[in-house]
Amino acid sequence: MAKAALAHTEEQLGLPLPEVDFTPLEELFQRPKRQRRRKKKSSEALTEQQLMMILWDDDWEIPNQYQWTDNEILALREGMLLDRIRTLLDFRNGLKTRLEIWDWIHSDEISPFSFRICVEACSDLVDYVDVRDQLVDLITRKGKVPVAN
Repeated sequence: MAKAALAHTEEQLGLPLPEVDFTPLEELFQRPKRQRRRKKKSSEALTEQQLMMILWDDDWEIPNQYQWTDNEILALREGMLLDRIRTLLDFRNGLKTRLEIWDWIHSDEISPFSFRICVEACSDLVDYVDVRDQLVDLITRKGKVPVAN
């Protein structure tokens, strides 16, 4: 193909062009050959029992790649609280999602990202029960209380 293009250019110019060997370039642009993967023998593959032994080994630790700071955790709790309140107030969201958030707000459990802990993370001066009561009042006034069918 390259030789034909050169012959055409030589005719247009009316000058003889030097001979060029394009074989190294053609080799560069060829697709690499696929190498066949060797299948593992059954003796090389881990059995389910061996895998379970590795996973449940007491010495096995997952490396902690990132250490969260207290400020980052507080920001995450605050963001989670605000996002859930917005989702609950937006009637376009699905009923199942809104019911889950409604139950989360009414739960008194104490866990790292429970409603109570998220409210307390925002401010020590605010009681989570007062925030809950105000949210329930706001949602009932807007007529957006999620009710299961």
